[in-house]
Amino acid sequence: MKKKWIIIILIIIILAILLSFFSVLFLKKARETRSWPFASGLSFKLPSVVKYYAYKFTNPESLTIETHLYEINTEFLSIPDQEATGSGGSVNILNKDNLLITLDNGNNWILNLATKNFVKGPDIFSNKFLSIRDVNIFPEKKEIALLVGENNNNCKIMKLKIYDFSFLEKKLEIDNDRTLWKSEKMCEEDFNPLINNGGGRVIFYKNSYFISIGFLAQNIESGVYNPFPQNPNSSFGKIIRIFDENNSEIYSIGHRNPQGLFVRQKNDLLISTEHGPRGGDEINLITKNSNYGWPCKSIGTLYSYDLKNDSKLWPDDLQNYGCVDNKLFIDPLYSWTPSIGASQGLEYKGDEFSKMKDNLIISSLIGESLFRVNLSDNNNVINVETIRINERIRDLTESPDGKIVLYTDGGSLIFLSDNNK
Repeated sequence: MKKKWIIIILIIIILAILLSFFSVLFLKKARETRSWPFASGLSFKLPSVVKYYAYKFTNPESLTIETHLYEINTEFLSIPDQEATGSGGSVNILNKDNLLITLDNGNNWILNLATKNFVKGPDIFSNKFLSIRDVNIFPEKKEIALLVGENNNNCKIMKLKIYDFSFLEKKLEIDNDRTLWKSEKMCEEDFNPLINNGGGRVIFYKNSYFISIGFLAQNIESGVYNPFPQNPNSSFGKIIRIFDENNSEIYSIGHRNPQGLFVRQKNDLLISTEHGPRGGDEINLITKNSNYGWPCKSIGTLYSYDLKNDSKLWPDDLQNYGCVDNKLFIDPLYSWTPSIGASQGLEYKGDEFSKMKDNLIISSLIGESLFRVNLSDNNNVINVETIRINERIRDLTESPDGKIVLYTDGGSLIFLSDNNK
């Protein structure tokens, strides 16, 4: 009888080992092909700890990607935090030897670029905000800027927070918290605000802070039916210039969900990357007092548009939302249909990929790719190359040695380098 139970227990153990083995193989294959559960709605509902380990144990050590100009090596590092998977946060250059990674919940991690070791940073931002939309470091000013969303009773509000920082002997210290700018409230009884449609980015340009703010409302009818982007008295659907506390101006209007904002040094261009509705994601050259058309003009369509039936391509009553015939709208520099979920961009300046110098590198979420955009001297798009990464890319930066560093919704950092060096 005892021998029988031993055999049964051994069989159960063997089956458990086999099940675990094949589960890992299944997850690895699903990860490679972006199939279920990684590409399903379920993945957004799973607890963070489940998603964290699913990504961590299926991360490849490295992959090689063939592109038009380079064979690129990708090195994956899992951020050692169970809250690392999400839909916000950022990666920044702290100094020539270290990166600062800030998660959506405010947890900070410092990565040493030489050793590839993570150290927990100060938790001054942890669980303090509804969402951290962006973090940027301005070393010359010794400042860290946060664009955040906060709850305010049944309303939501966007804020630009500024902190002083110092980084000495591998220790990051942050203090002198101040709010430089805040939006008006958007309340549930009116528009049921959705923080993921709030943009946005913060940069320092022309001795001012610039922030991009989305329309913030729900995606009902693709987000068309709200009055904010064309309303010059609203903060939402805008790019805003902030000179100092209580001193700001609306720089441009008519934006839907501009999740990227950066400067191209060549030709001194302010550039935004913007989520369209169903299609029509955009790269825009931003100039002062310009109107970029949302919701009056878009290459995208309504989410409810049905190609097979006689459904509306676009609403008939847009005049109720600020769309009148005498307005001048600026066309995008480039647009994608279907949507790529454009997140952030940069102008590549390094030597690791010298043939890509001065090109724009645009990251994407649903597109799970980088897009290399080659511009002419008079700012026309010459060509766009898709570089498939197979990850939802939330943020990116260029490291001091010219590598491209990606921060993904799967809680990873990915380092791109020239595989032939």
